[in-house]
Amino acid sequence: MFLKNIYHRNDMIRTQAGKALRAVDAFDDLEELLQGSDPRVRRAALDGMIDYNYWFGIGKNPIPMDKFTPAMVKSMIARNLLFA
Repeated sequence: MFLKNIYHRNDMIRTQAGKALRAVDAFDDLEELLQGSDPRVRRAALDGMIDYNYWFGIGKNPIPMDKFTPAMVKSMIARNLLFA
């Protein structure tokens, strides 16, 4: 259900799906979504990873640094979302 909603047309539903994937430790799915071609899906994955709190930015439960995989970091660097 979370992966289905990550492609929803409503941005809040996509963000909540990304946050749900983080909450259930679906880091492999988040890693795969970061490499996708749809920028809305990549954004939802990032929002889930940082526990995006809409108008207040980063939430209280972002994923720990040790859960970032090399593929996640590589994908973020390739899209200038993270600077090495």
